[in-house]
This record gives sequence, C-alpha cells and structure tokens, in this order.
Amino acid sequence: MIESDLSLMINQGLSTHQIAKKTGKGQTTIRHWLKKFGLKTKPIYKTRKKEIIKNENGIELKVCPKCKSQKELNKNNFYINSNGKTHSWCKKCNDETAYKKQKELKKKCVDIKGGKCVFCGYNKYVGSMDFHHIDPNKKEYSISDLRTYSFDKLKVELDKCILVCRNCHGELHGGLINI
Repeated sequence: MIESDLSLMINQGLSTHQIAKKTGKGQTTIRHWLKKFGLKTKPIYKTRKKEIIKNENGIELKVCPKCKSQKELNKNNFYINSNGKTHSWCKKCNDETAYKKQKELKKKCVDIKGGKCVFCGYNKYVGSMDFHHIDPNKKEYSISDLRTYSFDKLKVELDKCILVCRNCHGELHGGLINI
C-alpha cells in the first residue's frame, strides 16, 4: 500500500470501508496502513450532520438515503449509538437489508451442505432447515451467531454440521433418530 494512494482516497472523503472495497483489501489491513503512515479518515458522522435538518417546530429530521423518506431523527426511526452517532439508513431499510443478507447467507450455507435433510430428504423451505453439530464438544459457535463473521469462519463451523429439517432435528434431539 502506498502512502500517496491512501492520502488521495482520504482527501476524496472515502471511509476505511470504501477504501477497502476500492483496493480489494480488508478494513483491518486499511486501518493498519493508515496507522503505519499516521493517516486518519474523516469521521463519517460529521458529514452526516449535514443531512439533518430542523422543521418549523425545531424537531430534527433526517432523509434516509436508501428509501428517500424524511423521518424524525429519534431512536424509533434510526439506530443511534451512545455517542449520538446515527446510522445513515433508517431502521426499516437497515433491517430489511440485514434480513435479506441473512436469508442469502442461509441459502448459501444450505446449498453447501447439500440442500436437503440428510434423514428424510426434505428441501421445500430454507427457513425450515437447521444445522446440527455432529459432535457438540467441537461446537465453537451456533451457525446463526456467525452471520457477522467472515464466510471462511462460517465454513469451518459448517463442516462440523449436518443439514436437517426442523422435524428431524427435533427427533434427533429427542433420541428418536441417531446419527
């Protein structure tokens, strides 16, 4: 990574996420090089403050860049952390996007594991499929907890599992089916 390239991207107002995407590197790598060269990106929340306006009653409003709707800036409409920083998208858009990504990730995981229950062959609805750890002692994470981790880490945990439908999973834990 060249210092001048990083400086140029910072001057363009890019975040570490955007620089990582543009360079094909991870955010951790970008943060490493920024620290090594003593560079800092411009905080996003400062630029987002421009998106906040006050109406005639003094109530702060914000436009969600995804759905283009103007909403009152509060914790019901936007994710706001303890420092007062606001997520750029409204809660509805943020939640819909997260849900869509989770569904896509589960579909990918189900496909990797064969796409059907290893016991009965059920394959109609991805939401009715579970990942059962063959050896509970080797379980590091629940598959559903790994949606925020890299796919490589998820794949390691998937390799410890079999794909079963919800009915067979219940029977498996109830002792009616054995692996």
